[in-house]
Amino acid sequence: MVTKKPFKYRSRKLSGNIDLAFEQDDLNEIDRTFERFQKEKLSKMVPDAAQRISKIVLKDLKARWSKEEALQQADLSSFREHLEERWGHPLGQLRMLLTMCREWCQWIHQRNVSQRGRP
Repeated sequence: MVTKKPFKYRSRKLSGNIDLAFEQDDLNEIDRTFERFQKEKLSKMVPDAAQRISKIVLKDLKARWSKEEALQQADLSSFREHLEERWGHPLGQLRMLLTMCREWCQWIHQRNVSQRGRP
């Protein structure tokens, strides 16, 4: 059965399965319609939707930011504590190595400046 009218199911009393049959021409038309939608409509819909959604998200976040910021700070603090508990000693040694490198580079720079007589 081929029909050009849109399918509408209006009955709330009926239940059960509905079988729909599509012929190749129907599938081709669906494919063309989808491609047209994708090229002409979707490329405009996504940026519009993203803009509307971003405004909603921003408004929501602003309303609850003080609580969210506190939660993020607590998470960061907890992360730092656990990081320090587990890796504190090796990280301390790495910091010491970095300090040694900075001081050595500063010493070399100062030596070169004093030998040349200018910065």
